[in-house]
Amino acid sequence: MWNTLPNKYDTNRATAGNVKNYYVRGWLNLLDNNNQSYLRKFQSIIGADNKLPYTRWYDTTAPHIYFCTYDDYSGVLKLDPNWTTHLDPNSVFQVFRKDWTDISSWLSFITWNDTADSTRAMTADQLNFDYYDKGDYLIADSGEIKYRQAGYGPLYGKGHNVIMISDGASGYPGGAIKGSGSILTTPACLEYYLSGDVFEFAESSIDWRKIENTNSNYEPSGGAITLENPVEWRRSIIYPSKEYFIVLDYLDNSQQRKIYNLFHLTSFKHDETTAGNPANVEGILEIENNPVDWTNQNFNEEVDISSGTEIKWNTTNIDGQKIQTHLCSIPESQISVEKFWTRIGGEDLASEVDHPIIYLKKNTDEDLYRITAFYTLYADEEE
Repeated sequence: MWNTLPNKYDTNRATAGNVKNYYVRGWLNLLDNNNQSYLRKFQSIIGADNKLPYTRWYDTTAPHIYFCTYDDYSGVLKLDPNWTTHLDPNSVFQVFRKDWTDISSWLSFITWNDTADSTRAMTADQLNFDYYDKGDYLIADSGEIKYRQAGYGPLYGKGHNVIMISDGASGYPGGAIKGSGSILTTPACLEYYLSGDVFEFAESSIDWRKIENTNSNYEPSGGAITLENPVEWRRSIIYPSKEYFIVLDYLDNSQQRKIYNLFHLTSFKHDETTAGNPANVEGILEIENNPVDWTNQNFNEEVDISSGTEIKWNTTNIDGQKIQTHLCSIPESQISVEKFWTRIGGEDLASEVDHPIIYLKKNTDEDLYRITAFYTLYADEEE
């Protein structure tokens, strides 16, 4: 339960979706009373919640296992855990959490550090982060699109909130090659971390030697490119007083190259996609306080907007409340917007909707030091 969103649904990590995980019922008897009480409350909330209409139950425990293991838990209290943030160097998934309400601020950070018996290493999501606040999933990766295209995707870097770079001044940017199949070749370990009420942070890095070979849409065109000059990418997440987030990116760069920071702006609030008629997430985008009509862009179309530092994302959470995410990033960069797809709020065609990707673009031969701060307020809340 520590890795779920504040509304208790699963995240968009790798091939996961915003489902209701209920399989923990099969092994509650193996836990102590405290952990039983935490999961009892978790189950009671997610079991009764119907706010995401296109989601599904995910319960992989066979009925005969329940018959053998499920006890009478009526006497077990339903309590919130006495911890919130979960940072663990043995985990591939780090989570910052303010509290256990469904409007809590929350951020996940991928630090994939070990080879696993799965295909997760092919997903180019090292050092990706996702962000939820005020009852909505506001910066989420693209998840697993299955119905609007054949196969699974987008597994490549463009589908995540990461950095993409080129090998030289004129090539197309690609994401970091994390591995192939189940073999991890570019690990990211949780190197430094701290949790507490006053200050929390986590830091990880990769030794970046290969990028995806991409086309003009920054999508894979086959194979990988070995960087002429490898770089170190170090990303730190800071959560001061559990009030707002700061993402620090350092790129040890020694040649002219393109460096793009990506941010996928999303929302649980969207219309339903039908065959041949993709819907959009609900959201009004502002860049440097000017509206950007991203919904009328063509799919896969990238539009240059302006040079700047400030982005605002206005949407409505699942409870019908107007909210605004305010993001500020320095150094000043060329900002462009692309209309792209994501899967959010469910695992069917209806949930495969379009959203804006924000690109913060530099072409430089210098190191990158980027500071990105963001927070979310209700529309009637003072800053």
